[in-house]
Amino acid sequence: MPKNPERSNSPSVDKSVVLNMGIRERIKMNAGWRFHFGELEGVDPTQLIFEDGTWEQVHLPHDFVAGELFTSKPEVQKGLPSQKTGWYRKTFEMPISDKGKNLWIDLDGVCGKSTFWFNGLPLGTQLNCHTGIHFDITDFVQYGEKNVLTIHVDAQLDTKQWYEGGGIYRHVWLNKSDYLRVAPLGIFVSSAIPVGETAPAEAEIEIRTKILNGFKSALSFTILSEIQDAHGKTVLSFSDSHTVGIDTFAEVIQKVKLSEPILWSLEKPHLYRLVTRLEREGEIVDGVTTSFGIRSIRFDENHGFFLNERSVKIKGTCNYQDYVGVGIALPDRIISYQLEKLMEMGSNAYRSSGHPPSIELLNECDRLGLLVIDEQSRFGEPEEIISQLENMVLRDRNHPSIILWSLCNEDAQEIGDRVKQAVLKHDRTRLVTRSIDFNGGAESTNVIDVQGFDNNISRYDPFHVSHPRIPVYGSKIAGVVSTRGIYDNNEEKGYKSAYDVNHSAWGTKAETNWKAIAERPFVFGGFVWTGFDYHSETDPITEFGINSQTGFMDICGFPKDSYYFYQSWWSDKKVLHLFPHWNWQTKEGQEIDVWCYSNCESVELLLNEKSLGVQKMPENGHLEWKVKYHPGSLRAVGIQSEKVIIERVVETASAPVKVHLKPYRLEMMADGEDMIPVEVEILDWKNRLVPLARNELIFSLKGPGKIVGIGNGDSCNQSNKSDRLKVFNGRCMVLVQAMEKPGEIKLTVKSPGLRYGSVIFKSF
Repeated sequence: MPKNPERSNSPSVDKSVVLNMGIRERIKMNAGWRFHFGELEGVDPTQLIFEDGTWEQVHLPHDFVAGELFTSKPEVQKGLPSQKTGWYRKTFEMPISDKGKNLWIDLDGVCGKSTFWFNGLPLGTQLNCHTGIHFDITDFVQYGEKNVLTIHVDAQLDTKQWYEGGGIYRHVWLNKSDYLRVAPLGIFVSSAIPVGETAPAEAEIEIRTKILNGFKSALSFTILSEIQDAHGKTVLSFSDSHTVGIDTFAEVIQKVKLSEPILWSLEKPHLYRLVTRLEREGEIVDGVTTSFGIRSIRFDENHGFFLNERSVKIKGTCNYQDYVGVGIALPDRIISYQLEKLMEMGSNAYRSSGHPPSIELLNECDRLGLLVIDEQSRFGEPEEIISQLENMVLRDRNHPSIILWSLCNEDAQEIGDRVKQAVLKHDRTRLVTRSIDFNGGAESTNVIDVQGFDNNISRYDPFHVSHPRIPVYGSKIAGVVSTRGIYDNNEEKGYKSAYDVNHSAWGTKAETNWKAIAERPFVFGGFVWTGFDYHSETDPITEFGINSQTGFMDICGFPKDSYYFYQSWWSDKKVLHLFPHWNWQTKEGQEIDVWCYSNCESVELLLNEKSLGVQKMPENGHLEWKVKYHPGSLRAVGIQSEKVIIERVVETASAPVKVHLKPYRLEMMADGEDMIPVEVEILDWKNRLVPLARNELIFSLKGPGKIVGIGNGDSCNQSNKSDRLKVFNGRCMVLVQAMEKPGEIKLTVKSPGLRYGSVIFKSF
């Protein structure tokens, strides 16, 4: 056994992204938290000895603002909930066997001004730590006894433009390692393939590793490196020996060549894994794994974006971290659910608007093959902003999905070269960008490499002429305002027709905006505002509005009609979508606007099997008919090369008969976090959706699970936490979450006078 050198006080470093390799430990600390809503008087909850047994027990991730009904009263900014604060406490034991180890806590995300204590000792304060925060607790731990981490969160609204919730909304980790270790965020893997090659014979890989030495003596060590493919097969092994001084760090640079690399692409997002081990005096003392991909990215000022030298038109969406029932505290499976819904529509890119995304979202984008613009939050003083940006780059730079660093979202502050240098300090493999809003904004062309325009298609051409060497894209396009299942504007409630006819004052129609991008090769793509509706920024602003209506899916994830416009022109699927519904009993004989989204060459429309004519589909467009309403059926026939290839029928539904449940999955992990979205529909006797149904539903659950949220997509009347809710235009959503005990979970949904629906889940 090697001699254990005397250690010094360990330096405080940033958040670690290492995985448990049996050498260092990384333990999720999401369970068993106690939470108090609001302030406390006359007591000090930061102390180790404190009675918190009456506090609510919560399992992270947790948004303590999400339980409040949203409002748009004048005293509340843009539909945001009223100001809130809260306290968290986590009590845990640390075994005596951990003496002699380096110990730290990672908090992946705490929203609000947060203050931290450990065993009553102050650790620090931070504002909106979207990229995480790290605290070394080694010198404060009580071994073999109880320890407590206390956090106060002030989720006031003075720095917020949109709904950001409040609380510990991402994972928390306890880490244990040797004092000679790989630094948190200390590995950067970059790769290069020969210019112009789509199937290179080899790739050059550079690995930069930061090694920390917390001992009071210089040490010799060996880095043992191993690259594994997606199946876990070792494809390359190499090692290097170095020394590191007393209580300092050393950076080790390794350069190797990998033969016949499998490139990361949208179609086949192959991921390699770098396994790094540290050896001291013949013993492995630390180990880290790092996922990475090999690919090339290139932006051409005239011809757009290239991935692995293949032209790719960016078909992206802007998104906030928000979902019905849970607010910003998205469990990992909900993140996957949202991304899969976007990709099913044909989207190939994701812009994390106004905030850095979670590590789990980036991992999923890597796995699924989804490109990302990673964007920082610009809150705080200049020094704090630069620190946040550096943290984001350090945390995220190994993700092959990321193609650009975004310095800000429509921020009026001057973007100086110092900000760009903060990026280049840690990553020179990607370019930087920023967006200019519809009012214009300052063009930081002396700093940024790629220019984004927010809903300002009129500036594409003149900017390209005046700045011919800067690539251009639509960082925020469309801004269509629509309500799922509504086809007449309701000015009182703010419902907007689901036809592509209404948009925000700063926006344009979906069709207009996408055509402007599709027709210009030098505009390499665009990001639709937004993929999903989100809380706050109500548009239009009315007494009743509680969320935006700019998504092509509502806040539950139910597609609006515009979803199918993008699916028609973004995906490889054959699409034929006909709308509106055909329940217009009060408009017998009146003309109804009938629209069709499709990528077929032409479409024939039939009313009760009588042809209303065949129309040729314009590229990146849609078709319209004026149809006098008569009950029955509308049938659309998609024609390609003079052959019928697809049909869609919209029928007049009858009265509601039953409740039907459509779960996203039927199995979940008994970890207290796994969650399944369940769609609820009101059907008639022929199993047709009743499009105008507003029936009230009552939800109940039996077994080791719980209902954590319900919603219906109604921008005027959503219930996040309740056991009953009215469906909105025939649909609503319920979220079922597993507990930490396995077993069968039965969800039952009833409505007076209707046949109830139920489903059984298995939790393992």
